[in-house]
Amino acid sequence: MAAKRSLTVAVAVLLGSASLFVAGAAAGYASPAAPGTSAASASRGPDPNAPHGGIVRGVQTGPDISANNPASRRAFLELHQQMLGIDLGVPARPDTIHEYVGTSFDNITDSEGSQATQSVSTRIKPADPGTTLYTPTMYPSGGSCVEVSTAYFHTSQVVAAWDWCVQIRFVAQVTINQSFLATYAQNHNYSVQIVMTDKPTNEWSSYLYNYTTGQWDLLFKQHGTSQVGLAEGWDLYELYSNLKPNGQSYACADLRKKRIESQDIQVRIGTTWFTADPAHAGDDYDVPLSQFDCKSLHYEMITQYSHWKARG
Repeated sequence: MAAKRSLTVAVAVLLGSASLFVAGAAAGYASPAAPGTSAASASRGPDPNAPHGGIVRGVQTGPDISANNPASRRAFLELHQQMLGIDLGVPARPDTIHEYVGTSFDNITDSEGSQATQSVSTRIKPADPGTTLYTPTMYPSGGSCVEVSTAYFHTSQVVAAWDWCVQIRFVAQVTINQSFLATYAQNHNYSVQIVMTDKPTNEWSSYLYNYTTGQWDLLFKQHGTSQVGLAEGWDLYELYSNLKPNGQSYACADLRKKRIESQDIQVRIGTTWFTADPAHAGDDYDVPLSQFDCKSLHYEMITQYSHWKARG
């Protein structure tokens, strides 16, 4: 494992509520990602510069979506509070673990986006109400307003957008079901892209690739000031889990023999897309695998840092 680089973390984090800028038909489409001058990745996933238009089919927005329940919001904040080393105002619970491993994105001048092709499954359903799996989850460097997680909750399984600029909560989701797989997945992988779409207002837009139309569909967009307090980004295997009496996590059983994978991880610097490699990325957030409290967990960084794979 590469040595961890020092991270500069802002201490002040604001959690005040403000009016939500919701992506939907009434909000219109976000501006297309700027075309790159070269494609540095031998892509397994879609062209990052494919057309951008349309809205994700079946997207749900607003405060009443299933992902935005108090327990999942708390878990997401507590997990990131530990990961980022900042106080998000959520007391830690001693009977839970909040772990992460994968790719970190360097904060490079003009960092304006990231993209990955990630595993998705209808078979991952946490048995324990206190366990939530955010895996894979992606957040680009550069002060993005949006993080997109493959979120498996006890009661629902969704691809969900989290707003880091205004509401500081899950704001949009699409259910992981057969309709989703038929439209947004190929070989049980879906492709997600988050890019800056208006620099003066720091607007960021998240897209899912529609394999039936060959274009990127808008999931959610937001503008403002990121409250993450850290300039680096990530694409991670990440979970929040209660522990069983035997010391193993409930997530261990939930993920046993299940594939979690992120590949064709790319970053956008200015208008150009690059493969995430040691010049653009690292493993700054990795914790020892023993901290996942799962004896059956296997994890491998297959190609630094554009392809990682885990199996529970």
